[in-house]
Amino acid sequence: MTEFMDDQKTQTDQQQGPLIETTHDGAKVQEQADDGLLHLSIRAPEKTVFEGVIESMTSKNVKGTFDILPYHENFISLIIDKVTIREKDKPPKDIAVGNAILKISKNRVEIYIGMEATLGEEGSKAAVPPTTASPDQQPPKAAST
Repeated sequence: MTEFMDDQKTQTDQQQGPLIETTHDGAKVQEQADDGLLHLSIRAPEKTVFEGVIESMTSKNVKGTFDILPYHENFISLIIDKVTIREKDKPPKDIAVGNAILKISKNRVEIYIGMEATLGEEGSKAAVPPTTASPDQQPPKAAST
């Protein structure tokens, strides 16, 4: 039984990378080392839709379609329609997201679907609208994806 548990732990360590000890705000913490893979989590309010390791993915926001590969620049975006995920040795898979929030940081992609905002006193719900800035308040341009 112990051998089985050790084998499972080794497989998990290989999938997520070894634990390394770092110092954050003076406290020592353990975190996963970079393994060069994308770890994707897609969550709806009531369940986890997908959790796993992928090779790449494609998504869409109001500016157009973009791809995410390992070592992608960190960012947050409102996304629409669907995401296409590519797992190793499997055909691409589309997952409908409607309106969602995508966050990528350190090869970890988190997508939160079913995002709605309550507007006004009536309590009516609407999809989260894209944000806009006036011409004199344009944010700096991000690296192209």
